[in-house]
Amino acid sequence: MLLGFLLGLLVGGIGLMWQRLHNRTLLLKLISEINSNDSVSSLSLESQLSTAILNQKSYGQHLQSRIQLYQFMLASAPIAFLHVDDENRLVWCNHLAQKLFNISQSQYPEPRLLLELVRSYELDELIERVRHDRHPQDQAWIFYPLNTNPARVQKQQSYSLKGFGIPLFDNHVGIFIENRQDIALLKQQRDRWTSDVAHELKTPLTSIRLIAETLQPRVEPSLAKWAERLIKQSTRLSNLVQDLLDLSQLEGESWNHIPSGSSINLPQLIKAVWNSLEPISIKKQIRFQYSGPDELQIFCDESKIYRVLINLLDNSIKYSPISETIYVNVQTMVPEGLVQIEVIDAGPGFSEDDLPHIFERFYRADTSRSRMESDDPSMSIPTQNKYPAALCLSEHTMLDHPMQARINPNNTLSIEHPNQPLHTTAPGGTGLGLAIVQQIIEAHGGEIEADNRLAKTGAIIRIRLPTNHS
Repeated sequence: MLLGFLLGLLVGGIGLMWQRLHNRTLLLKLISEINSNDSVSSLSLESQLSTAILNQKSYGQHLQSRIQLYQFMLASAPIAFLHVDDENRLVWCNHLAQKLFNISQSQYPEPRLLLELVRSYELDELIERVRHDRHPQDQAWIFYPLNTNPARVQKQQSYSLKGFGIPLFDNHVGIFIENRQDIALLKQQRDRWTSDVAHELKTPLTSIRLIAETLQPRVEPSLAKWAERLIKQSTRLSNLVQDLLDLSQLEGESWNHIPSGSSINLPQLIKAVWNSLEPISIKKQIRFQYSGPDELQIFCDESKIYRVLINLLDNSIKYSPISETIYVNVQTMVPEGLVQIEVIDAGPGFSEDDLPHIFERFYRADTSRSRMESDDPSMSIPTQNKYPAALCLSEHTMLDHPMQARINPNNTLSIEHPNQPLHTTAPGGTGLGLAIVQQIIEAHGGEIEADNRLAKTGAIIRIRLPTNHS
């Protein structure tokens, strides 16, 4: 009996010692995890633990003060901010976000689903993209606040917003919301002013052209050229006015679907556009080379895509030297559901400074890439760069006096009255062609970009369009 008692006491003592050693090991491990200060390692375990707890508490207070500082900065920021957790519940938002979305966080003690507070599926989509890709994302949309009063539905104001999402910890997401309503209103005022001015100019310009056309056959032959110039310049101004009207209309359209869309054979449309420009290309001996499928159906507004192709191919002809080739490459991008169209010319290309601004309104690139127009385009002289420098003229060089200039069959330039001075005019064109092209492509849900050829000189305009617009 006594032997059993002593044996049990021995086993219990061994177990107690093992437990104390195990607890000491765990305590040392805990201290090493929460305390990186080696100067207290000479103290007892109890003292080390107390010191580590104090240090951890101090560090926690430091982190809390930094969180409060960041929240103060976000609360004072001139932009709305939302913080949502991994279940899309609103954790915190600043004052501007509360005002923009009519949120009062004091009304609920714990986080609620964001969709209950802000009925914006575009915002939810942005949050999901940020969470999925783990990269910053942005998106613009029109926000229509929820109004439970049917009598005030017509008076309810919508907002043009742009959100910038950033991934946070534990699948949380932070969203900065920019209220762009003031910018949208200024843009609407600009477009309205442009449209009003264009409409006011359209009628007198038409009258001037009609009067000039009536007078042209009735004036003396020496004055007929001035009537012809008046007709051409009034026509040019009328085209500018029409471009302004078209651009204002395109910018005012928001297409969820293409109103007059239909299924068309894109390669056939491209070749039809080139055939319509054949008289211009023949004069410069410009060749056309198409690469891509013979049949490719896409859903689009045929008249608008026709205009896009006319603008791009016409520009390519103007900027390409004589006897060069213009390439149009079409290929499908199957996973993305897109078709890519590349228009490649053999001109001087774009400068690096001009590339970011190619599609801006009224932007004129460097003169090497600008359209040189004269008061009388009929007096323009096409040339090649291989002519002597003294006789090298730009594609649309203007002569100060009426002269006869032509390219002889032996590729030499002959000019009557060579003693008369020559000069080139400033770049012409409206500066709206590519802006209109961009608006049409974006209205179709596509994108457009400009680039330069790597191996040779020349510019590339690259378009990507959805094959099926939804």
